Formats: sequence, C-alpha cells, structure tokens
Amino acid sequence: MAGTPFDFRPERQPLGRCGPAIETVPPAAPAGTHRGIDHTYLIRGWQPDGRLRTGALLRDPASGRRLELLSDQPGVQVYMGNFLDGTLVGKGGTAYKANAALCLETQKYPDSIHHADWPSVRLDPGQTYRHTMVHRFNP
Repeated sequence: MAGTPFDFRPERQPLGRCGPAIETVPPAAPAGTHRGIDHTYLIRGWQPDGRLRTGALLRDPASGRRLELLSDQPGVQVYMGNFLDGTLVGKGGTAYKANAALCLETQKYPDSIHHADWPSVRLDPGQTYRHTMVHRFNP
C-alpha cells in the first residue's frame, strides 16, 4: 500500500492519516455507502516462530501517549467502526458515529483457507488454537 492513503508505515513522511483512507473506500460506491477502513495489514518480518512482533504503533501527538500492539500472528485487521451511525450511545451520553472507533485484531490472513502458501488457519479435531496479543501502553 506504499504511496496510497493506506500507507501508515512509521517512516512515511508526512505521517499517514486515516482521513484520506476513509474517504477513498470504496472509490466508486453509490451514495450512502459506509466508508472506512476494514483491512488486514501484514506484519513486517513475520515468521512462524511464535515470536512477538510489533503489529501496530499508535501515537497521540498531543499527549505523547503510545500504544504498541505485539502479536505472534502475521496480520492485523484494522476496523474503524464504519457502520456506526450514532444510534448507539455510550459512556457520558456519547453517540458512537461512523469511524469514531478503532479495533486492532491480530489474526491470520483472510482467505488463507484457499492459499496453501499462506499461514494455515486449519484446526483439526483434537488440536487447540492459541495466539498471543499484547497491548503495551507508554505514557
């Protein structure tokens, strides 16, 4: 996704922002279509060795707070609440509107079941599925 609004790599200058990506998806959609990010990003340097690797790093420029997401999975699904419409009300009476949320879900690649050369999502009888995801907050 280099050179697109979906390029959120930390070395990108200027730094990537979500707004342009939200406005591009889907590009030729009819009026009223929910726009937003609901995409899988591949974790750079991932290997099937069980090691935790950084899958996402979020920074708040105003406070300096950071969230680092680490996982042993090869992908991170990024979803921003595209279908929230303001009818759901949360803490303090806040209405949850489209793209007012962020979900980071570590996982294998979507459609892996159809690609033998991708990390397998197959779980046979008697097997146990486990994976690790760590949220590290720094003030």
